Amino acid sequence: YQRRVRGIVNGICTGLVASGAGCATLSSEGALAAGLLGGVLYYGISRLLCKLRVDDVSDVSPIHIGGGLAGTLAAAVFTSAEAYALAVLDSGDDTPCGLVYTCNGLGWRLFFANLILIVTVTAWSTLAGLAIFLPLNVMGLLRVDKMTEDVGLDFFTITAVETIDQFSKRKL
Repeated sequence: YQRRVRGIVNGICTGLVASGAGCATLSSEGALAAGLLGGVLYYGISRLLCKLRVDDVSDVSPIHIGGGLAGTLAAAVFTSAEAYALAVLDSGDDTPCGLVYTCNGLGWRLFFANLILIVTVTAWSTLAGLAIFLPLNVMGLLRVDKMTEDVGLDFFTITAVETIDQFSKRKL
């Protein structure tokens, strides 16, 4: 039951992330499509991370990866020329729109720009993450010791905070 509720809540969060990516230009239909696609991507990415044994207890990574990808793609598909012009204060003849709308044939330009954005952000995030987390993993700093893991990190953290609080309240 808890797992089902968590999936529902995370699906809602993914939809919010997805619709937020293009909130300045997306139509209502575009936001709905972004949320639906984001939910599908969230589920797939979450399952993939489980198979890869990546520890993401609250599924924050799949929420933001799936929602971000869906929202960025939806913005490239469901942006009207009018919404784009209002969002970026551009009213020229070369104002692009999404693939769904037929404005001056520039929908592909916006789509490819968003694809380049996705590839660039993915490459940067991957390289930065590897540069930070691989050395930490080699040094053994990414995991707690076996006893702490078995007993529970909350127990050690909360007990330590309570002990510090009690010690600080003592009159010396």
